[in-house]
Amino acid sequence: MTKPAERILVWQWGRRGAGPRIAVDLADGLRRLPDTDVLLCLSDRAEILQSRNAPDAVVKVATYSSIQGLVGRLLTAPGFMHLLGRIVRDFRPDVAICAMPGPLDLLMTHVLRRAGVRIVIIVHDAQPHPGDGYPFQAILQRRLIRQADQIVTFSRHVADGLTTGPDAVDCPVVALAHPPFIGGQPRHHSPMREPRAS
Repeated sequence: MTKPAERILVWQWGRRGAGPRIAVDLADGLRRLPDTDVLLCLSDRAEILQSRNAPDAVVKVATYSSIQGLVGRLLTAPGFMHLLGRIVRDFRPDVAICAMPGPLDLLMTHVLRRAGVRIVIIVHDAQPHPGDGYPFQAILQRRLIRQADQIVTFSRHVADGLTTGPDAVDCPVVALAHPPFIGGQPRHHSPMREPRAS
């Protein structure tokens, strides 16, 4: 009897910087594993979508481009969560991975929890540091960590900072080596059905 493919949802809703790029490379890497079906979900404003490294298959969600836009998106949270619920119902993931936390991720984890999907959060910094884009980023990350079934870090230092603090006390933490960016190398995708939501 053939084992069903593991269905993995990877999401990251940043517009620029490392977040979307990590999500794209993570999804590409996971697609190369046998018996794995991967769905990538990015912001429709992600700059990587206009680059030579744009992913071939992606579900795009409308996010925001300013603090005012974020507030507007939060005010329309029920409609946004309905869209997320449809994406989750259509793909039926076994596990969902947040490639880098952002301001709307608690809405996604709420939808995933209701659907019984295991949640993995990749944490890049255990403590806030100067230059964080949003003043409440540390509070958001702490709340996301409490929603996770598994936390992944890319350094032992960050993992130790989480395991010695109060936020990840009930959640396993694993430290992995930071994967290299695929960058401009051609990517070879396994066949995948076209997402229905956009």
